[in-house]
Order: sequence, then structure tokens, then C-alpha cells
Amino acid sequence: MKPLFPTYILKKRAKKAMRGRFFKALLVSVLPSVIIAGCALLMFFFVPGMRHSLDLILSGSFESLEARRVYFNTVIENYANTVSIIMILFSFLNVGSVRLMLDMLRGRDVKIRNIFSYYNKWYITIICPALSFALTWALSYMLEALMVSGADEAMVSALSWVLQIGVYFITFKLMFVDFILADTNCESFKSAITKSWNMVGWNTAINLVVLVFSFFGWFILSALTAGVAFIYMTPYMMIAQ
Repeated sequence: MKPLFPTYILKKRAKKAMRGRFFKALLVSVLPSVIIAGCALLMFFFVPGMRHSLDLILSGSFESLEARRVYFNTVIENYANTVSIIMILFSFLNVGSVRLMLDMLRGRDVKIRNIFSYYNKWYITIICPALSFALTWALSYMLEALMVSGADEAMVSALSWVLQIGVYFITFKLMFVDFILADTNCESFKSAITKSWNMVGWNTAINLVVLVFSFFGWFILSALTAGVAFIYMTPYMMIAQ
């Protein structure tokens, strides 16, 4: 295994990249989430079914509290799945954000509008998050079907743990797909998957864990300042990663 990469060097480079361009770094790091959240909010308020479901939950026209709870959980689950689909459709923004962060690290000019520059390759950028969503949904559906069929609860629980670890492993091995698509202008999703799979090993995992824990003080400071410090920490941490 290769030696660990010194965390302080990564953080020093991130600080240097943000110097004099902090607000650009902040916009680059949060803009995809803001756009996705805005679309999700618009969908909630302007799609008739969503408003009707909320009115029905608040109306008290259920026979029991349990019936209301079940209906509420169903509505929330469907809405969460819809938001996940929106995130998948806008995944090209994440690739654009990564590209701008790489440009920032390399001292290049950063134009916020370029965060949309991969819109014409959306069909490539959505594949990885779409596969992850489909895998997670299939896992959930299969476990639910096993429970309904009367399978042993302990066995289903053990199977759930094993399958979830498998999903996390695959997701982790593909963590660099967006970086490869952004950095090499890769046209082949298969090539991006292969490169990411080969790049990510135990060394990467340990380095990432050490880097995240090195921000522990910032997490505490964010909690003490009611999230104010998080404004600075967000681009700082993302660029360091």
C-alpha cells in the first residue's frame, strides 16, 4: 500500500485555491444543490398531486392515526424518489462543478456559467447515479418482498447488511467517475468506470477517512455557530477532497 498523503498539504492547496476567490468557490460547491432543491420545491408546490396529498394529510379525514402515518410515509417516499430522479437528471451540474474546482486548483480562470457546460453530455453523466438509484431501489424492494413473504427476520436483516455493504463498496469504487468525466472530457462511460475502479483502493479509503476526520474541528465550530462556519467549510472541504 502506498504511504498516506499528508492531509495538511491537501488543505493548504485548497486554501490557496480559494484565496481571493472564496465566493466563486462557494457558488461552485453549492449551486448544483441549490438548483436541484429549487426544482424539488417548485415540483412540490405546482404539481397538483403533491398539494392534494398534503391537504389530505392535514385534513384529519383518516380513520386512524396509523392510517394517516402509513399514507404520510408513502407520500414522503414517493416524493423522495422523485427528488432522486431530479438529482439524476441534473447530474451534469456535478460534473461541471468538479471541473470548475479542478480549474480553481490549477489556477485557471473560473466562470460560474461553465457549471452548465456538460449539459450536452447528460446521457453520460446520469448513468452512474441512475445505476446507484436503481440498485438501491431494487435492494429495498427485494428485502420488502422477503419480509412480506414471511422470511425469517434475522436472515433478512443479515442479508440486508451484506447487500448494503456491497452497494457501498461499488459506490465507493466509482467515486472518481465525475472527476474523470470532467478532467479528461471522457466520451466513454465504460472507460470512466474502469479508471475509477482501478484508482480507488485501500489507500484512497484511508486517505479520505483521515481527511474527513481532519475537519472534525470545523464540524464542531459549525455546530457552535449555528451553521455559519459551514459556509466557509463547504467549499474548503470539497476542494480538499
